[in-house]
Amino acid sequence: ASERLREKELRKQAYRREQERIAKAENARKETESILERQIKDVEARKLEMQRRDEERRQAQIIKSALLVRFPPETMHRLP
Repeated sequence: ASERLREKELRKQAYRREQERIAKAENARKETESILERQIKDVEARKLEMQRRDEERRQAQIIKSALLVRFPPETMHRLP
């Protein structure tokens, strides 16, 4: 009888350890997911910032080109 109780207690302990292991693995998985989500958001924010800067550079180049057409460098000495 005491041997059965001992086996039952060992099974309970093994079950608890397994449940703790599963919970720990699940917490680690959730933490990893959270880290990856933050990284994805950071990358997306950097992409948007790069696109914004590229657009600013493109607009500046358009303005510069338009000014060079309107005011070619060789005619600048004639300005009042």
